[in-house]
Amino acid sequence: MNDRINIRLADLDRLANRLPERIDRGIARIAYACEAGAVRTAPVGHGSLRSSIAVRKQGPSSYIVGPNARSNRDGAPYDVFQEFGTGMLAEDFDGKALGTRHRIYPRTAKMLVFTWKGRTWRLPSVAGNPAIHYMRKGMEEAMKDSPRHFSEGFVSVGI
Repeated sequence: MNDRINIRLADLDRLANRLPERIDRGIARIAYACEAGAVRTAPVGHGSLRSSIAVRKQGPSSYIVGPNARSNRDGAPYDVFQEFGTGMLAEDFDGKALGTRHRIYPRTAKMLVFTWKGRTWRLPSVAGNPAIHYMRKGMEEAMKDSPRHFSEGFVSVGI
């Protein structure tokens, strides 16, 4: 068999010079897929939480995805409570019960007073809210297709 492969040095140099850019674009594609998944699975009340989820470039090939990622301001200051739950229903990122689970009691008053579903409630304590893990679900959804997302970063700049 007489197969030959011809490689031009100029093509290898061009490929090597553009490799960091291609890797960065591939990682960025995965980050934006995580953002899209988190937005899709985030709970919606008024839309503040969903609209606060963003991607921020942290450095070379390094991205942060999360609520309020665009700035240091609080767009949805309750985001952590939605992700991990509260009180007796609190969980860690992996969905395991936290060792500090407890009922929620008022700090300075005799009763917790709040409005929910159009009704005012007065209770001595509450169990809390269950974890929704919208960020984790978004990440897991994106990671299923991460090889495709990463390779799209290479195709988008042309090899």
